[in-house]
Amino acid sequence: PIHYDKMHSLKELSGDENQTVLRFYIFLEDWKQGQFLFAIDSVLQWKKGDIYCWDDTVLHGSANVGLHPKIGLTITGPYKAVEVD
Repeated sequence: PIHYDKMHSLKELSGDENQTVLRFYIFLEDWKQGQFLFAIDSVLQWKKGDIYCWDDTVLHGSANVGLHPKIGLTITGPYKAVEVD
């Protein structure tokens, strides 16, 4: 179902409930019929290597009703701004 990633466990581990947590989804294969990912109000079709990123304020969902597995890699972690000199 559609949802927000609240990431309570990660925020609890960091000790900061206001911590911004990002989720990256990296597609390991091209989109095939019957697979979908939507975020906010966009339905996405992807190519192998595409990367999508969102935080806990983005309404999204994903499903696969096709004949082939939807294969991707999810990476989740705290956001920390870094100053670059």
